Amino acid sequence: MRLSPTLLRRSIGLRFLSQSLAEAPSPSSDGTTVPLTYLEGFPKPDPKYSETILGIPREKSGRLISAKERKAGRVPSIVFEQADGEHGGNKRLISVQTKQMKKLITQLGQSFFLSRLFDLEVRPDFESDEIIEKVRVLPRR
Repeated sequence: MRLSPTLLRRSIGLRFLSQSLAEAPSPSSDGTTVPLTYLEGFPKPDPKYSETILGIPREKSGRLISAKERKAGRVPSIVFEQADGEHGGNKRLISVQTKQMKKLITQLGQSFFLSRLFDLEVRPDFESDEIIEKVRVLPRR
């Protein structure tokens, strides 16, 4: 017996992608967001595994450009923002070091790597101390 997905959702009462999931935490009355805290009794993230991914901005995209990036030891990447998501969102092209990604995936395992938030620092060059932007990211394939 085969049930349609709509009928199945109605019978179970689930809404898989509700709008409330996509909403950001509401700011307080003075316009600032409320800082997030950890719940008592639940484990806190181990600072031993806190890793900052370093990236550099890149100008162009495409198959040949990506091949050159990989040949140079970098992984071509895109950072998507949720802001203006209904129109495609904001996309920024960056490159990250292949060695750092392999180290993280080996250390954490692929499933944990893909389900964990990381700090991303975008710099003009990998050796530079100047930080252009610092954001939190969730890796995707």
